[in-house]
Amino acid sequence: MSAALFVGPPAQPDRYRLLHPVEHEAGTRRYLAEVTLAEGNETVTVQLLGADALAEQSRFTEVSQRWYTQAELLRSITHPGVARVREHFVGAPPHPQDQAPATSEHVLYLVTSNVEGVEPHAAVSGHDPRAALPYLEQAAGVLDWLHSGAATPSGQPVLHGEISPSALVIGSEGYVVLTAFGMGAVAAAGATTRPYAAPGYAAPETAGGLASPAADRYAFGALTYAVLSGEAPPAHPEELRARMAALPAVAHVDPQRRERLLAMVSPDPSQRPPALEWIQLLSAPTAPAAPPAAPAGTSGAPPSPGSRGQPAAVPPPYTPARSRSTAPLVIGAAILVTLALVVAAGASLMLARDREGAVAAPPDSSQPSALRSSPVPSTPADPDSAPSPPATVDLDQVVQNDGSVVIAQQRDEAPVVELYVDFQCPYCAQFHATSNDTLLELAAQGEAIVHVRPVSIFAGRPAPTSTNSLLGGAAARAAAEHGKFIAYYDTLFANQPAEGTAALSVDQLKQWGSEVGIDDPAFAERIDTENAAVEQFVGQYYPELVQLAQRELSEAELASITLQQLMSWGGENGVDASFLDGTYTGQLLAATTGAYERYSGQHALQGTPSVYINGALQANSIDIYAPEQLRAAIEAAEPGEVTTQPQ
Repeated sequence: MSAALFVGPPAQPDRYRLLHPVEHEAGTRRYLAEVTLAEGNETVTVQLLGADALAEQSRFTEVSQRWYTQAELLRSITHPGVARVREHFVGAPPHPQDQAPATSEHVLYLVTSNVEGVEPHAAVSGHDPRAALPYLEQAAGVLDWLHSGAATPSGQPVLHGEISPSALVIGSEGYVVLTAFGMGAVAAAGATTRPYAAPGYAAPETAGGLASPAADRYAFGALTYAVLSGEAPPAHPEELRARMAALPAVAHVDPQRRERLLAMVSPDPSQRPPALEWIQLLSAPTAPAAPPAAPAGTSGAPPSPGSRGQPAAVPPPYTPARSRSTAPLVIGAAILVTLALVVAAGASLMLARDREGAVAAPPDSSQPSALRSSPVPSTPADPDSAPSPPATVDLDQVVQNDGSVVIAQQRDEAPVVELYVDFQCPYCAQFHATSNDTLLELAAQGEAIVHVRPVSIFAGRPAPTSTNSLLGGAAARAAAEHGKFIAYYDTLFANQPAEGTAALSVDQLKQWGSEVGIDDPAFAERIDTENAAVEQFVGQYYPELVQLAQRELSEAELASITLQQLMSWGGENGVDASFLDGTYTGQLLAATTGAYERYSGQHALQGTPSVYINGALQANSIDIYAPEQLRAAIEAAEPGEVTTQPQ
């Protein structure tokens, strides 16, 4: 007889075979498990909480109700940066196969998808630990999104409950996924026989059983300290604050900024800023920065790698916010830090055509703000089950004066759906896979005017992320000139390289043009022109511009200047950008700045993909990755107006 233990709901008590324990928290246990499906076995994670873990077993009913509520909230989330909840149930304790006990003892279970990958410190092992900041930025965007209430239909905030190194997993494609949600932290806080969070990551108020967004933010600050310092965070907030103040990224900034950074680990929950705002402030350049040094009492060595298994190469970070790449072109955020890291590592910003697949140092990424570029989906789309794409032969594809493309039937009135995408954004590829057919179908039916507005939120990143973003956008613009935007758009996303791993080649881009029916030699000539412009921008112009700005501009100016403003300033100070005149690359850069200036307040562009219906940002109200929600929002909208003009 097998010694393996099984768990499952009452109707199938042996559904999951427990493989081995992963970790324990708040009286809960977490196991790697296996479920047998028609297609074969699948690995999942099973978290369980029994009445025996409670200080008062009479509170099991109370705790189970909170567990159910939290599990339902998590199950409603389809964001690719959040591990997917498969099911939750109340069942018998773990038992041998076919021996489920007939007992009144019950256990609470939560089953989630298993995310393979590495923890942030392991992904940058051997490199400057600041290279992990883009990964943390992705996670911060998703965390803020969960806290905002935008993740759930009811608008209820979702807590993580146990932010720690094991809660952030960087998948093989380089995208960050939040996993290991602390169900015990949220459902059983104050009711278990021991604290729910690991020492050093527990906010002081959690000792009284208070789980909150502010407690999550404290833990995120402690996690960031652990990644940058290479040591576990101290358990006492004042000691953590003192250690964090010694980090070079904190010690060498002005006092006002330092206090804002240290507020993340304040004993007062009301002082802790949103995670994304905080990590971007931490990532912004210092002027000037002293040589990095390990904080007092540390060796500067990174923590030992996690136990999730190393990928073949160090994965590139993915870009954040709800489920988007959130990397606005403000120099003070991660852009200058990225350049500094690349230069420090001795890496070149020239196009990496000759080192495809090599990773010298983890490249920067776009972020998930409440969802920036979204992290790797926990459940990849099944191409065999995908619906047939809608017919687009009768759709007009009209190029606008800013390089965007309006896709519609000949119809005067319909809601206007603006879609902001970056062709290197992994979240955009996920959106394309789940929701693009819905948009085209509604456009073909005359029920929507789809206004695709390509941008390059990665223009300031190291190659090949920046080059793929710029060259992909320019190539799509060239295809639009030949009436093949939709087909080429599909092809770019179908062949999107994993961020930071490989550069799009000129020959590929030309070949894809031929495959979608472009036989005009002018297309291939245009690809060559754009490639030359992108190479000069990434390999020469942008590094020179940034280095000059770091010498001449104050920290406050760097923290607020946009790329277009920086380019204008550079032109006045001898950094010539005239090579971009008349190029689609230059048009794409201008469109990107315009996108961030177009909307403000609650509708401000936060990253890609972003969907607007008649000017209203949809991430505030629906899950844009859910086609049925997107369709309903469009069908409920009034007719809108396209604000651009055909070229």
